[in-house]
Amino acid sequence: MVGAGLGGLLSAAILSQKGFEVDVYERLPRVGGRFSNLPYRGYTLSTGALHMVPHGKSGPLGSMLFRLGVRPEFVGADPPALIATGEHTFDFEDFYKYLGRWERLKVAWLFTASKVKHPGGSFEGWFYPKIPSDFLLQIADSFCGWAFSLTSDEVPAAHVIKVLHNIRKYGMPEVIVGGCGRITDSLVELIEAEGGRVHTNAVVERITTEEGRVKEVIVDGASKHADIVISNIGHVLTADMLDHPPAEYLSLTQSIKPSRGIKLCVSTKASVFNTPAVVFTPFTRRVSGMVELTSADPSFAPPGRTLIMSHQPFRGNNL
Repeated sequence: MVGAGLGGLLSAAILSQKGFEVDVYERLPRVGGRFSNLPYRGYTLSTGALHMVPHGKSGPLGSMLFRLGVRPEFVGADPPALIATGEHTFDFEDFYKYLGRWERLKVAWLFTASKVKHPGGSFEGWFYPKIPSDFLLQIADSFCGWAFSLTSDEVPAAHVIKVLHNIRKYGMPEVIVGGCGRITDSLVELIEAEGGRVHTNAVVERITTEEGRVKEVIVDGASKHADIVISNIGHVLTADMLDHPPAEYLSLTQSIKPSRGIKLCVSTKASVFNTPAVVFTPFTRRVSGMVELTSADPSFAPPGRTLIMSHQPFRGNNL
């Protein structure tokens, strides 16, 4: 296993429970990748994620953790998502009330049709020519910025539609009591309890193949035999490690657009939202949404303080 982020640890935990001999190699001195805790001046920040699990305990990730025996406490909100306009805040599912009657009919028709035929192109390119509503476009950008770290003209329509259908099926994200590290630390314990090994400060330099099959990995100059290698470090870095990367895989790495997001952590004395709901902000210039985590778990901040995390896509190339 290359990389001890959430995906790598999940894969390793599943294989360990099925009787495979598992080694996880992580180049950093810590595990968790973007899904771990970061203590800072009495706050429990995170290394990337927002201390939330997509679709909460009933979603695919929550169900997978439950089957593994990793059962953290999740806190949801009612309603689970809001839209803040600056003047007032309302339930995310009520956005259609701010559209004209004809626009509402078109929205309903588009989403019904998407269940029969998956749309091509970008999300903006799918709906905006048919429903040229700037209000709807701003909501779409806010949602895509929060969920994908991309704007609505950068995300494939089929991906957004799938996520929206999954929200209907499973629900919105829920806060993990204790933070991201509660999950990744538990996965490491599970792997080691099953005889697996998690190595930190271990740099995988090369994945060698023979006749199209994995042969070994080179870790800090030493050869390690491997029957199966799972890489959790992204397509581009994985392709760079392969001694003979398939041409179609190289082509894929050159055509995909990476997600890039910026998270800002804000603390206030008083509660701002009084709920751990995701608050989408379609009328801001940059921020896509935010969540008041201490409404779910006060231990994320020192006594008398709140912790709010906002998220936005990284636009342009100037940080």
